[in-house]
Amino acid sequence: MLSPNDMLRLREDENLKQTATKRLENERRRKDVRSKSWTPESSVELQGIVSSPEGGSKAIVNNEVVGVGQRIGQVKVIKISASSVTFQYKTQKFIKSVK
Repeated sequence: MLSPNDMLRLREDENLKQTATKRLENERRRKDVRSKSWTPESSVELQGIVSSPEGGSKAIVNNEVVGVGQRIGQVKVIKISASSVTFQYKTQKFIKSVK
């Protein structure tokens, strides 16, 4: 049986772990951007699309929920359809589809 203090420590440890994981992911993304092999398409991973009854669809990109007009790093979400998302980097547009 865990005491309230033990539960608090477990939550704090989990929060520290999540913070460290986010920092590592952000650093990995920064390195990708700086590498010569970086492309806008390689910087975004479309994991899913969520539609709401009101019609405002959201996309899950790089483990973040984003909507039209939002950015993932330097890449902007232009359009979200039922099966794909259109992105723009500078003047270049590209589409990613849900697998």
